[in-house]
Parts: sequence; structure tokens; C-alpha cells
Amino acid sequence: MARAKAQGQKAQQQYAAYFFGVAFVVTMLVIAVLVPDPQTFPLFIFRSVMALSAAGVAAMIPGFLNVQLGTSTRAGGAIAVFVIMYFLNPPDLVSVEKPGTPPPSDPREVAQGYLQVADTLDFEKVWALFADTAKQRLDKAALSEAYSNVRIPLGKSTTRQLQAVSSATSLPGWPVAHYRGFNFLTVFEGGASRIEQVTIMSEENAWHVASHIIMPIASAPPGEQGVAHAH
Repeated sequence: MARAKAQGQKAQQQYAAYFFGVAFVVTMLVIAVLVPDPQTFPLFIFRSVMALSAAGVAAMIPGFLNVQLGTSTRAGGAIAVFVIMYFLNPPDLVSVEKPGTPPPSDPREVAQGYLQVADTLDFEKVWALFADTAKQRLDKAALSEAYSNVRIPLGKSTTRQLQAVSSATSLPGWPVAHYRGFNFLTVFEGGASRIEQVTIMSEENAWHVASHIIMPIASAPPGEQGVAHAH
């Protein structure tokens, strides 16, 4: 009789832990939607409650689970689930670096100012406006040759109209930053028309040139960004 009573009390405790766990798991899912980026202390609270909730649900799941962390921590059953949930931090595994706040100045003005310098046909002045990040990734000699072969023969511009604007926080092979792409339809003094794509990036709380692409109009999809100086 006493044994049956003890088993009944144990079952009641398991059911209570299970329903507690389910209720708090649902609550944590709602909080995760409402607070997508919690700070340090709330994150500690959320993880603790979530670990306890998961352990409560696991108490009703049949089977065995043993966990060992290092040489000092061993756990089994529901406590093992608690240990996994508390010490494993999935956000760290999928964390995404953020570029921070964009520089306060207007990136379009930076792009237009750069193109005015490019119209002087002086490569050294052009190169000076590139971001340090771009200078580390681009070959100056190759860029100078491309400038001489592509940009200088076109001469100075006569008209330049903005056609498209794009925005991103990452580019393939480039660090996380704020990127703004500007496509201009440019007519040069010889009558030739080209699409000029200028990509501006944030660096040390300021906008700098990341790339300048010159291409025939037919081969320039709107908003496309590049990482070379001239094609």
C-alpha cells in the first residue's frame, strides 16, 4: 500500500514537472519572438528558465541520457537535459557579426565626390579615396592598369544620372560593414555611355570607396555590386 502511494506521488510529481516545463517552454518561445536580442542578465534568466523547463519535459520521456562535461560535471536523466540546455549556447554557434551604426554622412555624396575625382583622370587621387580594407584586397598595380585601359580613354564625363541604389551588410570575401551601391548612367565627352557602379563601405565611422566598376549598359543589372575597379 505504501509502495503504491509512493509511486502515485512520484507520478504526480512527474506530471507536475512536465506541465510546468511545457508551460514555460511556450512562454520562452513567446519571449524569444518579443525579445529577439536580450542583454546579458535577461539572457541568463532566459537560459536558466529554459533549462529547467526542458528538464521538466524530459522527466516524462522514457529512455536514458548521461552527460559528462570535463572531469567535474556528470549528470543523468532530466538533470542531464538541464546541463545540456544551460551550458550549450546555440546563439554562439550561429552568431552573426553586426556592422554597427552606419556613418552619419550621406554615402551618395561620397560616391558622387569620388566620381568627380575620377573625372580628373588622376589615378593616385582616385586610389587615395579607397577604403583601407579595399586597398588590402585590391592590387594597386592591376587597378592602375585597368584605370588606364578603361577609364582614361573615355575622357571626362558630360552627364551622370543616378539609376539605382542598393544596400547590404556583407559582400562575398569582404568584412561585415555597411555597403551602399550606386549605379550611374554616365555619358562621356566622346559620346560613349557606360554604367558606373560605385560601392561605398563604412570604415571607422566614415564612408569610403570599396569599388568602382565601369561596364557597357547592356551588361549591368540594376543594383549589382562589384569588387573590382574597372571591367
